[in-house]
Amino acid sequence: MDNCCIGNSQKVPTIRHDFQEEQWLSIGRIIFKGWQIANYLPIGLSIIVMENAMYGKFKSDLMENFLCFITEEDKTLFSTALKDYESVDNDELIEALENHSCRSAVTKESITRILLEIAHKEMVQECNFITDAWAKILSQLGQSLSYENLTEIYSKMEPSNRKVTKMLHFSDNLSNLEREVMNHLQRYVRELDKVLLKKFLRFCTGSDLILDGKDTITVEFVVLDGFGRRPIAHTCGRVLRIPRNYENFTIFRSEFNNILNTSVWVMDIV
Repeated sequence: MDNCCIGNSQKVPTIRHDFQEEQWLSIGRIIFKGWQIANYLPIGLSIIVMENAMYGKFKSDLMENFLCFITEEDKTLFSTALKDYESVDNDELIEALENHSCRSAVTKESITRILLEIAHKEMVQECNFITDAWAKILSQLGQSLSYENLTEIYSKMEPSNRKVTKMLHFSDNLSNLEREVMNHLQRYVRELDKVLLKKFLRFCTGSDLILDGKDTITVEFVVLDGFGRRPIAHTCGRVLRIPRNYENFTIFRSEFNNILNTSVWVMDIV
């Protein structure tokens, strides 16, 4: 997605000279097939984009999605300006708006309108060629999924610490040692940031999203010592095997982080 999209926590496809209508149509077919086969939608794409491609217009909150599309720094600045304009450094605000090609003078009264205009330009107008191409394919999805259905799908598939913690399933018969490691794992998942949470979910299930009907991770405890001590994931069965002997939570967290942050994972295939 990174080689043809821009954006922060929400992505918007961007025009490339080597991607003509044929290439964008192919991507549209992939999105359609993903839903047909696995009830999978690329929710990393802004819902604004998907609504335009599926229904020809969007209903979701443009400002809310725009704030997820821009950088964290701009999000903080613009959010503050919307709530308390006087508290924002005017030069900093003007510079940030100029980075978004703003051509209007900004005031307390005009800030909301200007940000919505910028949002529409960057999230709707600039990818209009792409969404028009996708509409030739994805309008079929729009006939079977309502706006409300699409919003619900986005909500269900997006992982959160609470959702992923609830996915962990343990045996009822655990030893005291295993119960202690269980607590380490639950605490670890609750404290993960968004990036590591998605890595953890992908490590355990093969996907960084919560897929329909695949919302359980079975946790089993194994005996692994020394250099061989590490979590093992069987992604096809969504089974996570955890060593039962960790000295404390900080060591558990450090070793699991090392696994998630490596560029290559060794995954057993069931």
